[in-house]
Amino acid sequence: MGDEEFAVCPKCNKSSNAAKYIALFLLVAAAAIYYYSTVFSYYPVKTKKSAKNNTTNQTKEASTKTNPIIEVEEDTQRVTIYLKQMIKLSGMSAAEILEMRQYAVKGVISLGDVSEYKPSEKVFFIEDGLPWIGAHEGSCNGVNGNNNIGEGESRESIGILNPELLFYVNIPHYTSGDKSLCSEADYMIPRKLIYYQGKNTLVAYIDYRSLLNKRYHQHTFILSDSNARDFGYNWAYADKFYNINFKTDHNFSKQISQTKGLWHKGFACGLPTGCNNYSPYDPTKHFDIINAPASINIKLWKDEPSSVDQKADINFMLVFE
Repeated sequence: MGDEEFAVCPKCNKSSNAAKYIALFLLVAAAAIYYYSTVFSYYPVKTKKSAKNNTTNQTKEASTKTNPIIEVEEDTQRVTIYLKQMIKLSGMSAAEILEMRQYAVKGVISLGDVSEYKPSEKVFFIEDGLPWIGAHEGSCNGVNGNNNIGEGESRESIGILNPELLFYVNIPHYTSGDKSLCSEADYMIPRKLIYYQGKNTLVAYIDYRSLLNKRYHQHTFILSDSNARDFGYNWAYADKFYNINFKTDHNFSKQISQTKGLWHKGFACGLPTGCNNYSPYDPTKHFDIINAPASINIKLWKDEPSSVDQKADINFMLVFE
């Protein structure tokens, strides 16, 4: 029966097929319109304000892919700052140490007028005659049960004698493995410090590859910010970073954080008498270096800024080469 119909009226068959295709097309189109109207009712079109926020996020993501030192080094107005070597502080009086600090500040060129400088009482809580953790003893032999922890050059002397190191690496411990590998490369002390005046940026260059080539694994670091706090830079934000992985989502690349560092008597050295040392541990400034080179640019303000986009009072950058 069906064959006869096709034979008698072929035009009727074509018209019927066309009608079916048109109906199918209209059905698909209706479904598509319904789907997209539903999606866009749930995800509203962005306003100008939300578009601006999206641009900020894209800029932030891009900043993690480009080494920020490239732009800073274009500045030809640069001054090299002499860095003082570590010394032994153990056994010294608080007055002697504070006198050395004030003398060190006299040569400061990047932090404004320092003629009236006095060590902040919020930062210096040190006591007379106590040991200070030795750089070598702490990094190589650790603090637990180490009666010699106060021997040798004191690790905190790098910050006290070099006030323009607004941030510096808290010397880590390498107590496991081959002790013969212990050396000054472990300390992550900057090999040079340069002030780029046009960019208002201090840059500390650190030889990371020597450590990486010696110990052959990724390393984690914590920053000390006592110098920044001592000079009244109370707020910090890591606006640009490269080859850096922060240890926690609650870090100072995600939000403006307060500087907290101070030197005081504590018992982290493991001695019953206690030691003068740095405190506290701040997880917002704890990070891994993924590869070299790596860098972190830190915006600093004395008064709490209205937003992360506010111009910094000064920038401090660490470059791990």
